[in-house]
Formats: sequence, structure tokens, C-alpha cells
Amino acid sequence: WSAILVKKDTIPGSPIMSVPHERRNHPRLSAKVRVLVASQNQAGSVYWVSDMSEGGVFLHDDGRSLAVGETLQLRVLGLLRDKASVVPARIVRRTRSGVGLRFMH
Repeated sequence: WSAILVKKDTIPGSPIMSVPHERRNHPRLSAKVRVLVASQNQAGSVYWVSDMSEGGVFLHDDGRSLAVGETLQLRVLGLLRDKASVVPARIVRRTRSGVGLRFMH
């Protein structure tokens, strides 16, 4: 994920969002990225990801059957196709439009 994340200091006017009273440990980058998601329940489906950080992402699933606590394997489409591009993440919250994922480092 570090290949697509940007440090706030590197680009003037960077899209990293600064939210007052933010509880997150890492700054977020608003982005729209396609990922291939695999889990124990599905071989692989394509989803959109946004609000990326070094700690996790928000995955838009439109109410599909992903559950809090489930572990997923994410592969960013369009990047390197090697095993290093696969990132494990756990679903930590659910909203109407998707799930919040925390990377498992």
C-alpha cells in the first residue's frame, strides 16, 4: 500500500484529509482504487476502496455479505502482480456503504 500512499509533505495541496479531533493513528488519503478481495467465503471479487491510510482502508461493498471480524486478502489492481502486493486486512466496522478494514502488519 505504501506504493500508492502519499506523505502530506511531498505534494503541495495533497488530498490527505485533516479532521479535527481525529481518532485515527494515520492520516487518510482520499482515493478511488480497485482491489481484488479474497476471503474464506469468496475466491475473489473486485471492490472500490477509498479513505486509505497506512493503517487501513474503507472498502465499498454496498451491503454485500462481508462481516466484522472477517479476514480478507487485498490485491490492488494495476500494481505489481507478485505476492508482495497482497495485503491481509481485518474488517473492524460496517456502515451502509461498506466496511472499514485494518491492515494486519
